[in-house]
Amino acid sequence: MKTTYKLHPFFEDPQPQKRICDESGCLEEALYKAPQSPQQLQIYYWFCLKHIQIYNSQWNYYRDMGTDEIEDHYRSDITWQRPSWRFGSDASKTSFFIKDPFDLLDRDHKNSKQQQQESSWNSLSTEEANALKLMELNGPVTGETLKQKYIQLVKIYHPDVNNGCAEAEEKLKLINKAYGVLKKVIR
Repeated sequence: MKTTYKLHPFFEDPQPQKRICDESGCLEEALYKAPQSPQQLQIYYWFCLKHIQIYNSQWNYYRDMGTDEIEDHYRSDITWQRPSWRFGSDASKTSFFIKDPFDLLDRDHKNSKQQQQESSWNSLSTEEANALKLMELNGPVTGETLKQKYIQLVKIYHPDVNNGCAEAEEKLKLINKAYGVLKKVIR
């Protein structure tokens, strides 16, 4: 006959006490837990099967929230309540930065983006410089500024506005060409 090894009574699992349903007047065993409120998700009520079904059918996590709060909660839940931002939004704040107090890399990273834009505008070809002059623009130009100026010039030199004037039509053709050249430079 085999003898079994018996642990000291200290290491034995104690008999768990049976919980009683938290519903008033119910004395059945409570096997199911449910959170007390959306603000206290870690504190539970214990219910029997009958009362947990009733509690679950009446439970509404979003009951006391407005539509904006629900939308905010839903959006934060997508990223597990971690901070997030849209792609490409204010990339200058999150861009890579090297601390180089002695300028060993021969580059000032704080103004590098601005310097690159200015240097690209300073090294324009004659065609691009002529296009800027024709569009009546100076220096670093954004896509939005270029588009606004183009629309303004088209409204002035369009043949329909100038009763079919040949000079205005030729000027508009040059403006269209200049706009195309500058669009390539800006992108």
